[in-house]
Parts: sequence; structure tokens; C-alpha cells
Amino acid sequence: MDKKISTGKKTPNRKENMSERKASVRKKTAPGKKASVGKRKRTGGKAVQRKKEAPGRKTSAGKRGTAADTRGTKKRETGQIRESAAGMSKRDEERARRRAERERKVRRQKITMAVSLCVILLACIGIGVFCLPSVKLAFRLFQGDRYAAKEDYAKAQNAYEKALRTDPSSVKAYRGLADLFDRQEMAAEEEQILNTGWEQTQDESLRQYYCVAVLNQAVAEINAGNVTFSTVEKCVRVLEMGENMQKSLELLGICHDRLFKESLENDTCMLFFDADPSQDTCGYEEYERQLRRMLTLYQTNPSDDIGSLLKQYAVIDVPYLRLSMPHPEAYLGLLTEINSAVNDAKLAETIDCLSDIKEAEEGADQIPDSMEQLVLHREGERVSCFFLDED
Repeated sequence: MDKKISTGKKTPNRKENMSERKASVRKKTAPGKKASVGKRKRTGGKAVQRKKEAPGRKTSAGKRGTAADTRGTKKRETGQIRESAAGMSKRDEERARRRAERERKVRRQKITMAVSLCVILLACIGIGVFCLPSVKLAFRLFQGDRYAAKEDYAKAQNAYEKALRTDPSSVKAYRGLADLFDRQEMAAEEEQILNTGWEQTQDESLRQYYCVAVLNQAVAEINAGNVTFSTVEKCVRVLEMGENMQKSLELLGICHDRLFKESLENDTCMLFFDADPSQDTCGYEEYERQLRRMLTLYQTNPSDDIGSLLKQYAVIDVPYLRLSMPHPEAYLGLLTEINSAVNDAKLAETIDCLSDIKEAEEGADQIPDSMEQLVLHREGERVSCFFLDED
């Protein structure tokens, strides 16, 4: 077997042939000509011939394929973008919804907290304001007026009394209670609350209201035919306060006539007579008390009206005046004091008569029990005295 002689050149192998073919393809061909491309085998035994063209030159088929591929790619990309955008949109919407819900929840919590704080603050302010004495007083007065308008006098009285416990110097509360008592014809209670109100407040309106209430009570007793020295006392009280003086003097004159003239029994005034001499049950002491108050008024304010009234009460101008012992002596002392202030002739004559009786008592060892009643007899300008013998 002949051996091949080496000539110093390498025998081209498969790899070298492939390189040469690739190099030949890369060479530029003349314009308008196509370069031939050799066939190559693909893996799997099938050979595919590719035709390559020079740069910038493409066939119409290749252009159509490339455009179709591009459009397909763009559609796929657009579809993917749309799908991605749709997915992202749903996620964003969900996130936005949750975020909005959280924000609403937080906002509701903030609003609830703010409202709660406002309610608590208002409640504290309301409690604090209501605890103020002026506010409590106004509320109690409002309650009293409302209940009084509904004629619920018990609740109205309770409200006014609470107002006075809050402020003992509340003029409106005193007037409210006085009105309640006046509506219910509770004259004594009305007089008492007005007197207390005037003493506590020294308010002139309460003072005037009090005087009017007292005089109204005196008028009611006169109209009822129940005149006593208590009625006289009411008029004297108003006179002492310097209110409604003319009305007080007028009522005192009416009381004098009802007491000493219209109550006569067989021309005899029995106001100072005790059926049982051992018991002092007549009205002399109250009579003397009111006359001394009138005397003090006259000495403080020596007016003719008060002086005339004082003489009218001192000189009891009735045919017979019956006095139980020992009132004649006290009566003598009272008339002496009054006469020293007014200097009246009738008073002087009565004083002389009573002085004679006193001297007679001092000269006698004992006055019999049957003669412990003294009678003053007045006939015209003449006055005489004698003891009454029951036998």
C-alpha cells in the first residue's frame, strides 16, 4: 500500500470548509446580484438552503413576512400590555378601595372622637354652669312661675323655697310665695313671708307689698264683722312703717267705731270687763299696748291726724265703760301720759275722775269682792265713776 507523501500543506477539514463558505457569504456582491449560499445540513438530517441578500436589499416575500411578524409581535405585546394593565387596574382599584375604606374608617373614628369630646365638654360646661348659684336660682324661679301658672301650688311653693335656699335674698322668690299664698287666701302666711323677705332684703318693693297685704287682711276682718285689737294692731303696724298712712288712719277710725260703739250692750262697753275677776281675760292689755304704740308714733311724728286718732282711742266716748280691777289704775297712768302729749280737756276730766277713785281706794282698807268692777259714766261733757255692786 503506497503511502501518501506530505507536501507540507494541511488537508482542509470540515470546519475549514464551513469557515470559507461563511466568509464567501459575507463578501459584498455587486448591486442587483444575489450571492449563492451553499446548502447545509441541519441537525436531524434535513438541509435547509438559506438565501442571503446584500445589506439593504430584501425580497417582497421577506418584507411581508417581517411586517406580519412585526404586527403579530405588536399585537401580542399590546394584548400583553392590555392584560397587564387590566390586571394592574384591578389591583389598583382594590388597593384604592381598601385605602378609601381605611380612610373612611379613620375619618369616622376621628369624627366620633370629636363629637364625644364635644358632648363631654358641653356636659361639663352645662354641669358647671348649672352649679352656679345664679343659674340655679333662675331655674328654680322659672319652675315656680310655670307651676304657679298651672295652679300647681304645692310644686310652685317647693320651687320658690328651693330658690330661697339658693339665695335667701331673692326678692322674686319672696314675691312668688306671697302671690301663691294670696291666691289660696292664706293671709297669715302671705304676711309672714313678706315680713321675712323685707327683713332679709330690705327691699322697698317688698316693704310696700307687705303693707298692702297687711291692710288687705285688716279690711277682710272688718268686712267679715270680726274686728278685734288684732285688726287695730295691723293698721298700727303699717302706720309705723310709714306706708299708706291715710288708708291706715281711715281703717283705724272704722275699727274704733266697731270696737267701742257697735259692740255696746245696753249702752255699756264690756271690752275691759272680766266675768271672773280672778282671771284677766279681757282685752285691756292689748288695748293699752296699741295706744302706747300710737303715742310713740305721735311723739315721733306729731301730726294732727295721729293726735286726733290717739285722743279718739283714749277717750272712750260711750255712756258706760266697765273696767275690772286692777285696770282702772293702769288706765289712769296711760291717760296721764297721753294727755301730757296732746293736752285734751276730756282726757283731763277723765283723769280727775279716776284719780278720785284711786284716792278712795287708798283710804279704804279693802274693797269688797262684789265691788271689783268700776264703771265710768259719761254724760255730755261730765264724767263720773262708781263701783258696780252685783247685789
